[in-house]
Amino acid sequence: ANSNGSFSVRKSIDGKQICFACSVSSERKAKQLGKEVERLASQCAGADDIFRKLKPKAKALSIQLVEQRNGPACNYSANSNGSFSVRKSIDGKQICFACSVSSERKAKQLGKEVERLASQCAGADDIFRKLKPKAKALSIQLVEQRNGPACNYSANSNGSF
Repeated sequence: ANSNGSFSVRKSIDGKQICFACSVSSERKAKQLGKEVERLASQCAGADDIFRKLKPKAKALSIQLVEQRNGPACNYSANSNGSFSVRKSIDGKQICFACSVSSERKAKQLGKEVERLASQCAGADDIFRKLKPKAKALSIQLVEQRNGPACNYSANSNGSF
């Protein structure tokens, strides 16, 4: 479950964590879509093929699939409330750098900077440190980093978690 009570459908494909749907309103619907993703993954030749064949099931469940992006700013996605999140898979872990970004333009710019830094930095901590000036210039609050057994949650800019 996501921090707002919604659900996401994700699958690791070719070493990359792919989000097929974010902010699914019910666990039942997320499980149904997840089962379809698993079924298609065994038959399809990659994420693009899965997305294409998943559309009818998503439509039947009234679930909006994540918009696929390619290129240097493919690491952001729209949230159900109209804001955007910027994430990157690093060392097999999905790292959220910013949630509740107010505009797609800002999310895209921050996403490009994350990609640029990822090619130069030694891990997520280094990226977070070097990303602060760009985030400040865009008026984006980065996710607070946590370590330990309860490190898989983050504070949103509106005070929720």
